[in-house]
Amino acid sequence: MQITPMAGALGADIAGVDVRNLDGKDWEELHHAFLRYSVLAIRGQQLEPADLMRIGAKFGEPCHYPFVTGMDGFPFIFEVVKEPGEKKNFGGAWHSDTAYLKQPPLATLLHAVECPAYGGDTLFANTAAAY
Repeated sequence: MQITPMAGALGADIAGVDVRNLDGKDWEELHHAFLRYSVLAIRGQQLEPADLMRIGAKFGEPCHYPFVTGMDGFPFIFEVVKEPGEKKNFGGAWHSDTAYLKQPPLATLLHAVECPAYGGDTLFANTAAAY
């Protein structure tokens, strides 16, 4: 597993790993990277909904997103799809995922299946560093 920092405030790129097949030592290394960098980009993963649930469980209990219905059989997972003719995107305004809940989740897991060549940016901020 190669861990490469992306920027000074947060973020690391993780390479050379298939998250479906990590052992205890590798999960520990990945968890330490999460604690240090807050945002991890693990590219090239081929994940099914059951994989997302199993991987997410390594970081904590799942949390219902109160404004969207989950997938059949996977109530904690929802698809974010923007069709070519749509002008607005889901969550397009600045927001913080579920920070308003009494007990917000530790993290958000995003599995990007298809991304545009440009635009459609998802940005992350380190509020602890800002504070």
